[in-house]
Amino acid sequence: MRDLARLSYLDNFWFPLCHELAHIALHFDGEESEAFFDDLEQNEVDAIEADADRWATEALIPSEAWQAFDLCLNPDLAQINAFAAAHRINPVIPAGRVRKETGNYKLFGRYVAKQKVRRFWGMSAGRN
Repeated sequence: MRDLARLSYLDNFWFPLCHELAHIALHFDGEESEAFFDDLEQNEVDAIEADADRWATEALIPSEAWQAFDLCLNPDLAQINAFAAAHRINPVIPAGRVRKETGNYKLFGRYVAKQKVRRFWGMSAGRN
């Protein structure tokens, strides 16, 4: 439960959403299908989860575009914003990917913390 607050950040919203949509697109055949339960504590990723991760990653930021900008080399908010504008996506998407790929979740921490999901859904802090 300690990670629940983290899920309200936009960088932790878009990827899981696309990941779950990937399961539908890739693994649901319209007939009887197995259920997918993501274990966030699991260290190893099986082939089905890896497929969904790859699909989600590519859907959010195509690898060709990501490699061309090389944002992980010298991460900086101005570059993040320029990349996001060029690709017409919210800047927290590339910021979150930089954080994930570098393993440095302190990068852009204050910026990401300000970008809450509820702000974009018209929810105030006091309402569910």
